Amino acid sequence: MYAKNISHFALLCEKYFSYLQHSFNLMQQIYKKRFRMAIPNYRYSFAPGFQKLSVANSRLVREEISKLLDCSNNRVMFCRRKNNYLNMPSVIFDEITNIFSKYGIPKDEVWDITKV
Repeated sequence: MYAKNISHFALLCEKYFSYLQHSFNLMQQIYKKRFRMAIPNYRYSFAPGFQKLSVANSRLVREEISKLLDCSNNRVMFCRRKNNYLNMPSVIFDEITNIFSKYGIPKDEVWDITKV
C-alpha cells in the first residue's frame, strides 16, 4: 500500500513538472516573438519621416505615435523617442512604419537607423 502511494505520488509529480516545463517553454516563445528587437544595438529615429509631413498631418501623426509610445502627455519624452530610440522592439517599429504609410510616407524615408 505504501509503495503504491509513493509511485502514484511520483507519477503525479512527473506530470506536474512536465506541465510546468511545457508552460515555461510556451511563455519563452511568446516573449521572444513579441519582444524581439528589430535590429539590436542600433539607434532609431523617425524624425526624417516626420519632416516630410505637412503641419496638419504632423499633429495627427504625433497624436497616434504618442498613444502608441505611451507618452501622450509628455512632449519632451516624445521628442526623445522621435530622435533617439535605442533598441526598438520590432512591434513598435512596424506600427510606426504603418502610421507613416497611412499618410503617404514610404518605409525607406521614415527611418534613420545608426549603429550605437
